[in-house]
Amino acid sequence: VDGGFVEEKKQIEVINRQKIEKFFALRKGKGATLSDIENATKIPRMTIKRHLDKMASIGRIHREVVGKTNLYYFNGNGTHKATVKFGNHTLFIDVFISSFNEPFLRIKDRKKTKNGEEDVGAIIVNKDKVKELAEKLLKIEPQLKDYN
Repeated sequence: VDGGFVEEKKQIEVINRQKIEKFFALRKGKGATLSDIENATKIPRMTIKRHLDKMASIGRIHREVVGKTNLYYFNGNGTHKATVKFGNHTLFIDVFISSFNEPFLRIKDRKKTKNGEEDVGAIIVNKDKVKELAEKLLKIEPQLKDYN
């Protein structure tokens, strides 16, 4: 096999992956379908699917099924460790790995709307502050009984 061809193919794969990552970065945490990614990047659908599958296998992409639609989210870890539902909101709690390979706790709030779902906001907590945050939440929790 021609070594130049193989090297060129590898470079194209890297460029495609970078396009997909840039696409997600510009969406700032919003989910996307395969069609969304295909339309924005002009990368063939099967190539996108292959990249998403590989990125999911290493924890860079999280897939959620909404009805018959697959929504993909780019994040550090991609695997939601826990969810808390209340009313039309869901908190997704996971480990976010930054581009500098540093872990953070992320709590992301999404709400159901008449048009689907939308991100409300998120907090990211440095791994060194997670225990302190948990302790302060437990300390404040008893005060909630004062608000019926």
